[in-house]
Amino acid sequence: MDSHGRKSMKQHAAPALNSGRQMNLIFEPSRIDGMNETERMKVVLTLARILMQAAGISIEELADDKR
Repeated sequence: MDSHGRKSMKQHAAPALNSGRQMNLIFEPSRIDGMNETERMKVVLTLARILMQAAGISIEELADDKR
């Protein structure tokens, strides 16, 4: 114990770091260029949802999202 009455803490070994995985996403320019604005927006929103779910973020669909 030190002079302030605190107990000394035990040192624990840090957990081993896991190397992360990264996906390579390759988009075909001809397919993307052929999309209209609505199709492109739908694809971007879908990809954003996939990435948020992969990051562990909870996604809630609200009834008033389409205002």
